[in-house]
Formats: sequence, structure tokens, C-alpha cells
Amino acid sequence: MCFSETKVNSNCAIKTNNYTWYFSTNVDIKDKNLSETLKHDNKLIGTELRLKITEHHGVGIVICNKLIPAVTQVVAINSRLMYIQMKGIVDTFILSAYAPTPVDTEQNKDIFYTTVTDVWNHIPGNFVKILCGDFNVKIITSIGEDESNILGIFYLKASSGTFERTATTTIDNRQRFINLCSELGLSICNTKFENHQRNDALIDLSQLSEINRNELTNILIR
Repeated sequence: MCFSETKVNSNCAIKTNNYTWYFSTNVDIKDKNLSETLKHDNKLIGTELRLKITEHHGVGIVICNKLIPAVTQVVAINSRLMYIQMKGIVDTFILSAYAPTPVDTEQNKDIFYTTVTDVWNHIPGNFVKILCGDFNVKIITSIGEDESNILGIFYLKASSGTFERTATTTIDNRQRFINLCSELGLSICNTKFENHQRNDALIDLSQLSEINRNELTNILIR
């Protein structure tokens, strides 16, 4: 299972009775060690250092302990991306991602999608590759036949005319996400199968904040 917004400020593994949790961060280990030293010596940790050791995002992957012998490597890339490799008849790579929100900067979005693309392409194509995570995207509706190979029919749909009223930044996140799928030849698997616990009735996105209807997490596979 992949998860995001962990706020964990170290690249580490935490083992519990049944599961092992792997975390990835942007926090520099040198800054974290310095803060631990200052804390141990009862010295003041300055504001600048506190900001450096604070993780605002963070991603992770949790694995059942029975499967740990199959794990061959865990790669922590940054606070928005990591992956794990598991051996089998064909090795499987699971990537955990957390995309910038619609209101984030164009630069941060560019960096995220470039990094995801580079990492994906770096993994040999003869392995199984699965990309999961919170892409901060609302599919809203299918646009044209070009998206038919990417999208299924089971996603939260907007009422007629809502797409035209949707914020530009939200549409931008959607387009970046669809472009990634198109470029890498990915299908959004969670839109291919019906979730009986989800109501797929038409919704008005202008009411999302009130009714808390968001579908931001996606599973992509080639």
C-alpha cells in the first residue's frame, strides 16, 4: 500500500508486528542529525534549522512482513516519490507518488512530473511497474477519444457545464496527469473497475468542499 503526506522527516523503515513501513523525505540527514545533537545537549534549535528539518509532504510504502523476503531494494528519492522492488517470476516495481496541489507553482509541478517520468523510464521495461499515489487530480470527465485507452468509466463525474467552470489550476493538474499517462502508456486502473462503496452519481465540483467528494488517488499500470 502506498500513502502520502506522512510528515516523516527521515528516509527510514519502521517495523511493527505485522507490517513494515518505508518512508521517503527531502530533509537532509545532516540537518536532522544536527538538530538531534542540539536537542541532546539542551541547546536551542533555531528557526532556520527547524524549517529545514520539517517535512511538509512525505511518501511511504507499507508491506506485510510476510513479503519482506521478496523486497530487494527500497529507493527513497524525495518527499514526493519513492519506489520498492520485489522479486518474483517477474520483478515488480511499486512507485509511491504525491503530486503538487493545483495551487502549487508551475516549477514544482514541472519538477515532479519530470522526476516521475525519468524514474519510470529508468526502470527496465521487462519488469512489472505500478505507479500509485495522490496525484491531486480530478478527472471530472472524459475529453475526446484519445483518453479512452487511459480512462475507464468508473470515476467521479461532474454535472453538465461544471468542467467549464472549473478553476484553471485544477484543469492544469488534470492535463499534466493525462499527459503523463499518455506519454508512458499508462492506464488508470482504478477507473476500470466499479467500486460499490462509491456513488458515481453526477456531482457539481463547486460543491466538493461542502460534500467532501474528492477522488485524488490513482493506480497506474502499463
